[in-house]
Amino acid sequence: MKVKKIITVLSIGAIIGFALGFVLSFEQFKSSFNNIIANRYIQYRMYRLIALDLQEFLNKWLIFTIIISFLLFMIWLLWKLFLKNIIDIHIKNKSGFRILVACIACSIFLFYGGWAINHYWLPHRFHPISLLGSIGIMLFTIFLGWSLIKVRWKIIALVLIIPLAILNLGIVADSKINISKKPSFILIVCETLRADHLSCYGYERQTTKNIDLFANIAYIFKNAYAQAPATMPSMWNIVTSRYQSAMPAKDEYVTIAEYFKSKNYRTAAFISQQHLESREKANLHQGFDVYDSECEKDHHRLSARRAKSVTDAAIKWIEQNKKWSFFVWLVYFDPHDPYIPPDSFRGYYNKTEKFSGDRRAKGINHKGTNNHLVTEKHKQFLINAYDEEIRYFDYEMGRLFSYLKRSGQYDNSIIILTTDHGEELGDNGNRWDHCQLLSQEEIGIPLLIKMPTQREKVMIEDVVQNIDIYPTVVEFLDKSHLPRYYNTLEGKSLTPLLNRERLNGKRFAASFWHKQQCIIMGDYKYWIWGGKEYLINIKTKEEITDLTIRDKLRSYLNKIYRVYIKKEKNYYKKTIEDLKSLGYLQ
Repeated sequence: MKVKKIITVLSIGAIIGFALGFVLSFEQFKSSFNNIIANRYIQYRMYRLIALDLQEFLNKWLIFTIIISFLLFMIWLLWKLFLKNIIDIHIKNKSGFRILVACIACSIFLFYGGWAINHYWLPHRFHPISLLGSIGIMLFTIFLGWSLIKVRWKIIALVLIIPLAILNLGIVADSKINISKKPSFILIVCETLRADHLSCYGYERQTTKNIDLFANIAYIFKNAYAQAPATMPSMWNIVTSRYQSAMPAKDEYVTIAEYFKSKNYRTAAFISQQHLESREKANLHQGFDVYDSECEKDHHRLSARRAKSVTDAAIKWIEQNKKWSFFVWLVYFDPHDPYIPPDSFRGYYNKTEKFSGDRRAKGINHKGTNNHLVTEKHKQFLINAYDEEIRYFDYEMGRLFSYLKRSGQYDNSIIILTTDHGEELGDNGNRWDHCQLLSQEEIGIPLLIKMPTQREKVMIEDVVQNIDIYPTVVEFLDKSHLPRYYNTLEGKSLTPLLNRERLNGKRFAASFWHKQQCIIMGDYKYWIWGGKEYLINIKTKEEITDLTIRDKLRSYLNKIYRVYIKKEKNYYKKTIEDLKSLGYLQ
C-alpha cells in the first residue's frame, strides 16, 4: 500500500468524521451555546467561561472525529486486505467522485446545519436577520463545496482537525496552568446565626471562642443586614448581589462562582442544607467545579448534614487544591432548629436532658403566635440549646482555621464569615423561627472579613448588607479593569470601608419579604409592615415621627423597590410550595 494512498484515505475519513462528529455532538453544542447566550458571556467578554462551557462539546466532537476516522480507515483496510478480490471498486473519474462527495457534504450541512441554525437561534423565516442568516449559510455552503472539489483533501483534513485539537488542548492547558497565585477566598455562611449570640459581638456567654480569635485580626461589621429572612433568597442575594426573594431563572445572572471561574480559580461548594441540595431547584451550582450537597436523610435534622461533615469535606478538597488559587463556599446548617447539638456539646448550658417540650421553632410558632405563650423554662431551654449549637459550629471553625494555618492558607486567604438570616427566639410577640418579619432579630447578621496578612481588629459601624460581598470581591481582584457586568450588581463594594476611607454618602441596607419592605440608614429604620409605616430608632428601639427622615428613607426604598418588584412578579409558585411544605409558610 502506498503511503500517499493511506494519507488520502485518512484525510477522507477525517473529513467525514469531522462532519458526523459535529452532528453527533450537536445537542451538547446547543446546550452550551444556549448557556453562553443566557449568561451573556459574550456580552460581558467572559472568554474563559465561554471556552469552559464549550469544552465538553469540543471534547465530544474531537473524540467522535477520531473514532469515526479510525473506523472508516479500518473498513478500508479490511476491504483492501480481504475483500478487494471479491468486491472490486475502482474509481475512474476522481473528479466526479470529489464532486459527489462535495454534493453530499453540502446537502447535509445545508439541510441539517441550516435548519438547526434557523430553528434554534434565528427569528421567524422572513425576519431580516433570518434572511441574512440564510444568505450567509448559502454562501458558506458554496465555499464548502468549492473547497471539497478544488482543495486537496489532506489539506482540508488538516485545516479542520488541527484547530479542533488546538482548541481542546488550549482549554485543558488553561485549566491546568496556575498563572499567578492570587489570594484564595473562603466564604463561610452559617445558617440562622444571630449576631447578638456571638461573644465577639458582645454576647455575655463565650459561645464563639475560635471565632473570637479570628475576629481579633478581622474587620467586624457591627451593622450588617440580610436582604431576606429566609435561606433561599438570602443565598441568592449573596451569590448574585441582587435584591430578590424569589429564585431567578437558571443562568439569569453571573454568580460569584462564575466570576471566580473566569479568573482561573478552582471553585467548590460544600452545602449542608436541604434547600440548597438540588442543583436543578436552587440553581446555585453555576460556576462550581465541585458542588457537594449530599445531605443526611434524617428527618430529625431536616435532611441536613452536621458541621463536621462540611469541615471534613472542605479540608480534603482544599488539601488537594492548595497549590491553586481557589474559592470555596461553605454552608453550615447548625445552629438551625431543632437545636440539637452533638452529644459532646449537649448539656453545656442545659444541665438536664429531661425535657419533653417542642424543640422545633416552627412547631411552637404555628401553634399560634401571640396566643401560645411558651413558658420561661421552655424558652430558656431552647435558647440554651441554640447557644450549644453555636458552640459546636465554633468548634468546627476552630478545626478549619487550624488546618488553614498548618497548610499555610490562613494568612494568604481572604476569609468571610456571615449568615443567611437570624432567628426569632421568643422576641417580637413571642415569635420563634424565621421567615416571618424584617425584624432586627431576623435580618441583623454578623459579617466578618479577614484580609491577607491582617494583624489587627477593625470595628466598622457603617450599615452594610450581604449583597455588598460580591462587588467587594470583584473590586479587590479587578479594580483597574472591572468586568462589564459590574454595574448590574446591586450591592456596593466594601473596599472604601476596608481602606478606612471617608464616604461622601451614607450607606444603607434594604430587605424584602412578601409584603414587607424596609430600609436602614444610619440609626434609622423605615419599615412597611401590615400596610402600615414605621420609623424606628435602632439604638433606642423606639418609634419616632420625624417626617423629614421618613420621607428621605421612603424615597430611597421606593427606588430600590421599583427594580425589586419587577423581579418578584415571577416569584415561583414552586418556591412558595417548598416553603409551605417545610413549615415556613402556612
